[in-house]
Amino acid sequence: MKKIILIFVVFLFANTISAQDISLARAEKVSGKYVFMNSEPIEEYETVFFVDIKFVWSNKQLNTPDKVASMIMKKALKISKKKNLEFDAIMINGRQAQDVAIKFKK
Repeated sequence: MKKIILIFVVFLFANTISAQDISLARAEKVSGKYVFMNSEPIEEYETVFFVDIKFVWSNKQLNTPDKVASMIMKKALKISKKKNLEFDAIMINGRQAQDVAIKFKK
């Protein structure tokens, strides 16, 4: 009887572990700002401005995600400085013509 109870407890424990949410990840930072590539943060946020990225996909030198993120961040920082807007992160989505600079709600 003890073996059956032990097996049942182990089974329940194994199911609890396997049911955890595995969709969470740590975002990388570029120039001190978070970068979400083809993803979005779980924290609430608001859109601050859009970053036009047509130039990125035509540039053959930007052949890695790190280079793409760096180039888009440079453009976002330039827009931020010019328009005096603060942002916490950028969301890069390769399927859209614009990426988004966001600020977390606190």
